Amino acid sequence: MEITLVRDNGRIWSTTHSGFTWHAFRLNEDGQAVALCRKTIRPRGHETGDAWYVNLETTHTYALTVRCERCMAKLDALEAQAQEEPEAPVETQGAAERELEAAPQTPAALMREKLVEHLRETGMVNGADDSDPECLAARKAFESATYVRSGAEQILKITAPRSILRVFSEYAESLLQADNVEPEELEAAEAWLTQVPLH
Repeated sequence: MEITLVRDNGRIWSTTHSGFTWHAFRLNEDGQAVALCRKTIRPRGHETGDAWYVNLETTHTYALTVRCERCMAKLDALEAQAQEEPEAPVETQGAAERELEAAPQTPAALMREKLVEHLRETGMVNGADDSDPECLAARKAFESATYVRSGAEQILKITAPRSILRVFSEYAESLLQADNVEPEELEAAEAWLTQVPLH
C-alpha cells in the first residue's frame, strides 16, 4: 500500500490532544490523518490543514515535548525505500513485479513449512500490516519466494535484503516465546534464527 503523507511540504508533524509527543501523520484510505506509527492515533484537531502541522525542525523549539521514535524510524524507511526504487519503465509492468526483481547480491534464507504456516496467520503476510513499509516489503518477499527441496522436505527460499529478512526473525523470536507451541514450530523458528539472527 502506498503511503501518502498529510502534506508534501514537510509539515507532517503534530501532537495529539495530550500535547507531549510529536507524531508524523499520513492519510488513510478514507482521507483521514493517522500516525505513521499507529493508525489509531489522530492529530490534534483531527484536521489535515497546515494550521495543525509543523516540520521536524520546528518540533525541537517546543520545550517538554518529544518526537515519536517509531514515526521517525518509519519515515527513515520510507526515504530509504524511495531512494532504492528505480524509475518506472516505459513498458507496462506491474509495480509489485518490478520491486520483486531481486539483485544477484540479495541474500536468501530458507524457511521450514511450520514457520511458513505460522506466518500465514499474521497481519504481515495477509496484508493487514501493509501500512508499515517493512511489513509490506516482507509480504512481497514472502509471496515471491519459491520452494526448494531439502531431502524429503520442501523448504521456502526467501530472497530479500537483510533488513527485511530480520522482519521474519522478529516473528520467529516471538514464536519461541509463545505458549503451547509445537516442537516442529520451535525447530522451524530456531532454524530460521540460525540463518538470520535478530540481533
